[in-house]
Amino acid sequence: MLAPIRKLYSLIADAKKAKHPLRYFFARIIVKNERLSRNIIINRNSYLIRLSQSNIAVNFFGNGQKERLEEENIIRQILRSGDTYVDVGANIGTLSLFSKSLVGSLGRVYAIEANKTTFFRLKDNIELNNADIKIYNFIVSSDSNNQAYITNMSADDCNYVVEDDSSAQNSQAIKTITLDKLLEKESSIRLLKIDIEGYEYEALLGAQDTLKKVKNIYLEHHTDMARNGMEDTLGIYAMLKRYDFQIFPIDLLNKVDYRRTNEVEKSQFGRLNCDYLITVKNN
Repeated sequence: MLAPIRKLYSLIADAKKAKHPLRYFFARIIVKNERLSRNIIINRNSYLIRLSQSNIAVNFFGNGQKERLEEENIIRQILRSGDTYVDVGANIGTLSLFSKSLVGSLGRVYAIEANKTTFFRLKDNIELNNADIKIYNFIVSSDSNNQAYITNMSADDCNYVVEDDSSAQNSQAIKTITLDKLLEKESSIRLLKIDIEGYEYEALLGAQDTLKKVKNIYLEHHTDMARNGMEDTLGIYAMLKRYDFQIFPIDLLNKVDYRRTNEVEKSQFGRLNCDYLITVKNN
């Protein structure tokens, strides 16, 4: 009896934080029937999104055009017509679709999402926009053609790779692939975005050839979720430096332009549980 009441109070508290509390509350209720909610289309000016149980979709509906605006502005500073953008951890496709609007018909966008449920929503949104985006349901890792597991939580933007199917409830078995294999035919990549909840080092280990072709990386790194903690974090730093990247912090909350900040030093790297970083190749 108490559990439903607690859930209701929690929902009301979350709704109060949204820009449009009633819209947020409505979205959380209606997405319980996704066959119905997917008929509600969210217009993001440069692309469309279906309302689903995805946290991102609900936040878009409840917070309006300003949701994820900071991330879109960072991408806008980098991408131009004809560029190639790679989205590792694409979720429901919002940043992939936004990037496609920037690179145009001459550019290419790759969207990779590991969780099957989220991948189907990604596919649905790509088809809704009739967008020429290559989509893949893989776990990006240090090797290809193996199998790994990813959680399947209701908080779809927090799913992460686990050791085996006993490590988390409702985990999904997904094939692995390396970025080197996936992107072997690409000669130049303007922006690589990686947001995979602590599995970033494994993804970069399988991208040794790809990193030679990448100009910029937008990286959300989770030290607290990394498989080997600070060891993986320092491994990422060393790898980025080996490929001649400068590393800058991104302050999404205070909207500080990363181009006006100092480069992250080794002693600073990974000091937060979650670091938002942009890396720029020197040459």
